[in-house]
Amino acid sequence: MKILLFLIFTIAIIYAEVPTWYASGSLTTNKPSEVIGTAEAKTCSEAKAIALDDIASQLKSEVSSTLSSNVKSNNTRDVSYSVKASSHAILYGVETLRKEENDGRCFLALQYDNISVVQRLARRYKNKKCEAKILDPYLNKTRLSDRIEKRVGCRLGFDIVREDGVWQLVYDDFRIPISKDEFEDLFVSVKSKYINFESSKNTLYDGDEFNFTLSAKSDGYITLLSVYENGIVTLFMPSMKIKKGKTIHFPSEDSDQMLEAGLVTKGVDTYDLYVAIFSKEPINTSRFEYASSELEESESAYKFDELKELINKHNFSSIYIRTKAK
Repeated sequence: MKILLFLIFTIAIIYAEVPTWYASGSLTTNKPSEVIGTAEAKTCSEAKAIALDDIASQLKSEVSSTLSSNVKSNNTRDVSYSVKASSHAILYGVETLRKEENDGRCFLALQYDNISVVQRLARRYKNKKCEAKILDPYLNKTRLSDRIEKRVGCRLGFDIVREDGVWQLVYDDFRIPISKDEFEDLFVSVKSKYINFESSKNTLYDGDEFNFTLSAKSDGYITLLSVYENGIVTLFMPSMKIKKGKTIHFPSEDSDQMLEAGLVTKGVDTYDLYVAIFSKEPINTSRFEYASSELEESESAYKFDELKELINKHNFSSIYIRTKAK
């Protein structure tokens, strides 16, 4: 009987070390947009990485987090935690819901409100006096800027940056990842009074051939680049001399090749932005590379922010084209 009582008492101690809220999985949220991730580990930093991965898995997003360590559990059994998640966005605004440390173990619950960039900005800046800020010439033309103005009440002089493998919107000290849909809202067709830039087709299907025609109101140079849906920039045509009123074709009329529309993911519609820059002198395009399979796998190819800065210094025309799966 004494042995049985001792075993019961020992088991009770072991189970008491695990918080009830963690063991029961009873934590809930008040908003349908909120997601909870839980984890336990030897340290709270390890538990945080695992809980973030739990949230990411639920969102099926692309959060970048890698952690590999050996954690010794209470029964001395070695457990290896390897957390790897790949996502379109680093989770921003994650809050600690519950945290408890018992006998060298950290039990953690994180809470994330999965709302859009526009909603986050509206929560923070709506009905507040909008300060006069310099607006980015290109971004100010985009649908994302229009959507922000509608929700916040004024135009915000935001910018975009590429950090930690993710596109992020930056405004004041606010920094938030941009989802795929929101990133598309940064692609806009822009007409220029200095150059005429047209595509042979405005809507493409996978495998379609197409080309561009360009003309300028004065002598100068035309540079042609493209932007994929993920922000990868490729060089189509380095600075080519153009005469006032003369029309040039890309590819050239005597070429036996045409541009061919393609999809990033098989069976899924995609979109691209094509940009023609007019300049009086040739533009240094050494920062941009021609399309290749190797380029598409390189983080250094994500240069939409650099292209944006370049076109803000010159006259340009852009064409937003969606490519549909057949």
